[in-house]
Amino acid sequence: MFFSSLILLGSCNTYQAKSYLYPDPVDTNDKEIDIQFKKLYSMDGVYADNRFDGARLNDFLQVDENTFRAQILPENHPINKSPWFSFKLWSDKKRKIYLILDYTHSAHRYIPKISRDKMHWKAIDTNSIRFIDSLDVGFPLELGPEPIYLSAQELITSENVYQWCDSLTLSQNVQSGVYGKSVKQRDLPYMDIYENEKSDKALIVILSRQHPPEISGWLAMRHFVEAILDTNLLSEAYRNKFRTLVFPLVNPDGVDMGHWRHNANGIDLNRDWGFYVQPEIRQTVDFIVREQKMNDNEVILGIDFHSTQEDIFYTYADTMLSEIPKFKDYWIYGIDQAMPDYEPVDEPSGLSQPYSKVWFYTQFEAEGITYEIGDETPRDFIKRKARISAEEMMKLLMYYEDD
Repeated sequence: MFFSSLILLGSCNTYQAKSYLYPDPVDTNDKEIDIQFKKLYSMDGVYADNRFDGARLNDFLQVDENTFRAQILPENHPINKSPWFSFKLWSDKKRKIYLILDYTHSAHRYIPKISRDKMHWKAIDTNSIRFIDSLDVGFPLELGPEPIYLSAQELITSENVYQWCDSLTLSQNVQSGVYGKSVKQRDLPYMDIYENEKSDKALIVILSRQHPPEISGWLAMRHFVEAILDTNLLSEAYRNKFRTLVFPLVNPDGVDMGHWRHNANGIDLNRDWGFYVQPEIRQTVDFIVREQKMNDNEVILGIDFHSTQEDIFYTYADTMLSEIPKFKDYWIYGIDQAMPDYEPVDEPSGLSQPYSKVWFYTQFEAEGITYEIGDETPRDFIKRKARISAEEMMKLLMYYEDD
């Protein structure tokens, strides 16, 4: 239908998602992971601690009088080069140390950030970072009795996401709940946004945190959703006409376990949107299908928020006509016009692998977009762009007529 080698495998349960064999399938059966050992490291009056959700520190060693080495290892191999780290540091008295981040299996990616309260973060001076070799980096740190958190990105754990969801339910336009459990039995949360009735409305789906370290993408998703909930004529008209399902934390285990990329079964969840081997994806796709069928919704758009080294939109090839043809061209054009200081980058592709973006087309012929934000994109720009992106989406969709 869409690709000569794309095979629809079907489902006997009408409330389950259909399975697909894509031209470039990915094995998403469970793979063994190395469990991070949680402990307090203590040597020569310097302490390192990974005993909190989202932490990643596999070993801590003293090299010489003032040099310490933090070993940062992935949950398993092969894996994307996104070496997440997060741990607490302090010392008995004020002193300057030199810290080496030893990645072993990956090159440096994230600019280290420091916080004292896990809420306010500041990147270290990049001029102080020195490459030890092709993989590892080192930099000086001032320590004292008051602990600091050193992290690859802002620390946003499952607890933070649950709290955010709860805060939004204060709005009468948001229903929230739990649609399933992760491998380690953490809640999979969702939010349902609409005004008046949710039935007989076109449905937009929003996803985030399939990959644990991708904080900038999560921040964009948060601001995007909050723009949809604004009390203005555009947002109110949009909510009256459309239903929006938000899945803000698809991989809570990976997030809280401090994983670089995978879930607790060692799998990249954004490669499992064909056979749905992993429980997080199986429950997500079945919930979407069940909700759209039970409430007579037509899924027309799915946006999956991620992070990479630059801002980019991954979209469909121009030859693929979705339920809202040319949407991405008009949407990106609208963002471009509203942000004269920013030039959007669009990378279209076909239906080759089991990504969420591809699934929206194969399952519903809906538009699917991967919204990528750079790791170090300024946080105020992330907010501005996300809100404008949401506004341009809502403006465009007001012209949509459901057949």
